[in-house]
Amino acid sequence: DAQNRRIMQAEVRRIWRETGRTILFVTHAIDEAVAIGTTLIMLSARPARIRAEIRNDGRVERGKLIDDLNTLIMEEVERQQGTSSIS
Repeated sequence: DAQNRRIMQAEVRRIWRETGRTILFVTHAIDEAVAIGTTLIMLSARPARIRAEIRNDGRVERGKLIDDLNTLIMEEVERQQGTSSIS
């Protein structure tokens, strides 16, 4: 549920701050990726390829990051379907 998700996100951030270790966190939830990640990687469909790498250093407003990621995802879906005008 939403409350447990927020608790787990806070715990992941705490562990990252305390250890300084790299954490690979895989999610399909864009808001969760933006809330937790410092580097966001968007993969293509099979075979998985990196389509975008976005730094999340806190300088870009959260809503804009989410909008940008949604746009990238839609472009990737269109590309996979062969309907994209973007290469």
